[in-house]
Amino acid sequence: MATTDTQPEPLFRVERGNPTPEEIAALAAVVLCLQSGTEPEPAAPTRGEQVRRGFRRGRQMATMPGAWRSGRA
Repeated sequence: MATTDTQPEPLFRVERGNPTPEEIAALAAVVLCLQSGTEPEPAAPTRGEQVRRGFRRGRQMATMPGAWRSGRA
């Protein structure tokens, strides 16, 4: 009965030079990020972005703090 050791194929191979472990780790991180293909989640909109979106939609400023100063109700 023969046992087969199946190891995954390496992502890359160093052909020349003598890279440090930090350089290899940095290269592996970049390759894995490119390989994953997932998009980062968009950040939650800030208060300023919400206000600008409201202006584009034609909303009044009455719900904002200090809205009484703008003259809008």
